[in-house]
Amino acid sequence: MPQVMTLRGDVELWARIKPLTESHDAEWVNVARDLDTWPGAREAARLTMRRDGAVQARKLYSPAVLADERDREALHEMAAHGMRIRITGTPMSRGTFFIDRRTSSTGEP
Repeated sequence: MPQVMTLRGDVELWARIKPLTESHDAEWVNVARDLDTWPGAREAARLTMRRDGAVQARKLYSPAVLADERDREALHEMAAHGMRIRITGTPMSRGTFFIDRRTSSTGEP
């Protein structure tokens, strides 16, 4: 049976997710409203690119991520390093992580 754990706030979420996203062999998907959906999201993307782990990372964003030129540039950089980036046609209400197709974490709305 799957284990269910409730995390309270961004600090607990980051403490649980960070080691998983930094794993060299983990495949992960991040569904997010924008590039700052959780504390440290931008820095985690930079670290992933630096260690060439981007090829196992996939990101799905709301259309709002395209509103800012700096964010669009960041998306282009992530894609250039191998992250697979997709933009939804409609806004999303929350962010979610899927790690190795077995662990997921959903942020608060």
